Amino acid sequence: MPALLDALDGECPVLRSRAISVLSLIRDSRAWEPIVAQLLDREVRVRVAAALALARFPCSRSVPTLERALRQDGRHAVRLAALQSLIALFEAGFEEAVVEVVSLLFEQKADRRLRYAALGVIPLLPPRQSRGLLRRLRSDPNPDMAAVARKIEVAAAGGVEPDLSALPAALLDLASPRPERWNQALHRLVGFGEQTIAPLVEEMLRRSRDPEYCTRAGMVLRGLGPRRARPIVDWLERVDDPLPLEVLVEAVGGLEDKPLIYRLKDVIDRLRERERDPARRPPPEEMQRVRARCHLQLARIGSRVAIDDLKDCLGSPDVRIPVEMLAAVERIGKRDELLDLLRAWRKEEPLLRSRIRDVFLLIARREKVRRTNRIFSALCPEDRAALEQILEPAQHSPSRPALSGRGGSSRARTAAAETTPPLPSLRPSRSPHSSHSR
Repeated sequence: MPALLDALDGECPVLRSRAISVLSLIRDSRAWEPIVAQLLDREVRVRVAAALALARFPCSRSVPTLERALRQDGRHAVRLAALQSLIALFEAGFEEAVVEVVSLLFEQKADRRLRYAALGVIPLLPPRQSRGLLRRLRSDPNPDMAAVARKIEVAAAGGVEPDLSALPAALLDLASPRPERWNQALHRLVGFGEQTIAPLVEEMLRRSRDPEYCTRAGMVLRGLGPRRARPIVDWLERVDDPLPLEVLVEAVGGLEDKPLIYRLKDVIDRLRERERDPARRPPPEEMQRVRARCHLQLARIGSRVAIDDLKDCLGSPDVRIPVEMLAAVERIGKRDELLDLLRAWRKEEPLLRSRIRDVFLLIARREKVRRTNRIFSALCPEDRAALEQILEPAQHSPSRPALSGRGGSSRARTAAAETTPPLPSLRPSRSPHSSHSR
């Protein structure tokens, strides 16, 4: 991390942009502020990389920053990257990110290419809202924009039988570098209904090393809606390429259909079986990310059907833990998972230990687990040392408010903390290196 952060101050714009890309994959919170600072860089490629990277830091603070870049940056490439990141943040659950995107749809003075790109948010909106926007866009002064809106609306309503002979061309157009072209292809493919699923997945498999195409294919699958997209689950058993399978998992989770999401347990079981067969073993890091995505989607609906596999991953010395897996534990973890988190702490590098500490303390607070709880009575020396290290920051933070309740005075909370010594404060601690300032 220090070397990557220092690279952002270097003279080479190529190095700066590549460092930003790597930092966006690591997703360490210390990188957020330095990446935001790169939006003011003199080089366009660096600003584009920074705008795209913020989509991988899911937090509400990124929204106004991207909105400012969308409105004020003088280069189309940077504004397009900011727009794409806002759509990605909206898809990740930050509702406020859609406001500027929808506003751009009806801004007549805006760049036509940006307005076409903003149409990519339509499949992600609730049906009633998307229908309302399309009705307004039908009367748009720009005849091309109005025509596209009418095509999308007619296809979504099923008023015209789609011409399947145009499907192969739409699949190719989805790979176009021109935003207006691939946006039109996206909506045409949604209009084909469930008939688009098989050829789309097959094309995605042919382009399994093209993350941009796979991302757009995932937008098509989510745009189909729960009723038309049910055949997606059949492909979960047949796809072995990591990136397309990850897209299918995300698409199933985005449908918000619990019976479909429960099928992800079968994917987890299949991946476990593959691990036992060295001849069929896929690249471990890529498939481990797919496995983690399955766990996270199940955890989002509160399911613990795959908790045994989750515990095995936490405790196994050979498994590196993706951040999505920790997010799943954070949602559904109980006191029994605290011991697994201690084992995970022992094997992980410092980069993930702060995240493990946060999850451990959150579960302990939620389950009201004290330091003297019997689950800690038979810890081995290594686990005992891990527990002490996790609790050490809390013990040395006298100014941190105690946990008991949200109301009341700080004096009352401090007094309560003094009478309840177990697991001091149980708040996720902040490392002295948790932020990076320029």
